[in-house]
Amino acid sequence: MNRVAAPLMLAIGLLPLALSSCAVIPARLVQSHSLGGRDCPLEPSTMHGLLELALETPNSGESAHALGHFVEIWNEEKNGQLSAEVAPPSGEPAKTTYQVHFRTSGADRYDPAYFDEIKPAVDFQVKKIDHHRRDGIGCPLKALRENTGRDPIESYYPPEAITREATAVIHPGPVRDGKQSVEIELLCTLKHRDVTVLGKNEPLAADYSIALAAMLERAKDLSKSEFADLLTPTPGRDPQLYLMERYDPKKEPLIMIHGLLDSPLTWAELTNTLRGNDELRERYQIWHYLYNTSAPGLYSGRILRTQYRELRRKLDPSLSDPAMQRTTLLTHSMGGIVARSLITDPGDAFWEAGFTRPLDTLVLSD
Repeated sequence: MNRVAAPLMLAIGLLPLALSSCAVIPARLVQSHSLGGRDCPLEPSTMHGLLELALETPNSGESAHALGHFVEIWNEEKNGQLSAEVAPPSGEPAKTTYQVHFRTSGADRYDPAYFDEIKPAVDFQVKKIDHHRRDGIGCPLKALRENTGRDPIESYYPPEAITREATAVIHPGPVRDGKQSVEIELLCTLKHRDVTVLGKNEPLAADYSIALAAMLERAKDLSKSEFADLLTPTPGRDPQLYLMERYDPKKEPLIMIHGLLDSPLTWAELTNTLRGNDELRERYQIWHYLYNTSAPGLYSGRILRTQYRELRRKLDPSLSDPAMQRTTLLTHSMGGIVARSLITDPGDAFWEAGFTRPLDTLVLSD
């Protein structure tokens, strides 16, 4: 077989496999209803009406659902405000006015303005992957931020979207002179198992699959690239190490590295399973490495090593975080070759294999 025909025969042989996987999306969301729709189980659709319902039996049942929709509307209408009064509709002056404040301090809470889309998770069905949830109080959310590079760290997040596991919790306050204080927080469920409301500690409701599914359903182009990038030295996307969650200085990184004719999508179900396991979720933070499988493994490995070091300096400048003292690598196929760069220092081995004199003995001209 001549040298030109061999790659062509390889491409033809792999084409049916590639075409069968080009449009594969490992997860998707189906919205069962929306606020104000005919199929929505909630009657009120105003901010005041939703908040009134949310306070009837705080953080449970329909009240939790109403809270999720209240946060949705707040995020759409309040333009980044964290505090505001929610007055009753005109014509109903006898009703309570609510003084609302969002708690956002700490790495375990989110500012609602961080997200471009917030909706109650209960309004969606997760398809194609298992749906991992935990019962408790509060309203788990679909919380999504478009990755437009507004923050430098976002270059290390998937370009499809930045999604987070978050649950809304409401804290009713006292009523004085017809006004009731209300505090709301969006808690990271990767960091919280429980929450204290009105002096009582309760399990925190969580949805561990909706954030991943919301990001994966946008990954159709990544699926197509699995085969296409094998046939070209110029990949559709540059090699990149991606954080799949907000950095946690206490959790060990678990870096998943895909194999030949593949992409990080191959880890979708495993990532989902790990998120759903209490012990593993609390021990590991998941990172993915994407690279072009037509490139030499050592080249892709060098980029991974460089990006890992740069990311570590960015996240942990003092190199003292417990998380960075250990890193676990999970690889498949060619990913094992790529991963060697993080666990082996070749020193001068490659130079010595090709040259007889050490580099530092050569006389080099400018």
